[in-house]
Amino acid sequence: MAVLGGSGAFGFGIAIRLAQAGVPIVIGSRERSRAEQTAKHARELIPDGTFTGHENTTAVHDVQSIILSVPFRNHSETLTNLKSALHAGQLLIDT
Repeated sequence: MAVLGGSGAFGFGIAIRLAQAGVPIVIGSRERSRAEQTAKHARELIPDGTFTGHENTTAVHDVQSIILSVPFRNHSETLTNLKSALHAGQLLIDT
């Protein structure tokens, strides 16, 4: 599962709770370095969790489900940037 906006407070909370339940998490962010730092922090909090960090368009490549947890003012830009990266059959959950 990918959590876009996972470096923000709301997305991070969702990501660590899903990881506690055993769900592998891909943290997505506009900046890859920020996503990687967030994934590292999440691994420190949930050592048994599986976290990776990627830029948003890369984060959605190999997942079936995506949680969009970006501020509403960023929805249009984020979804426009994801248009070519999303594929049929993926589930996009907008928080």
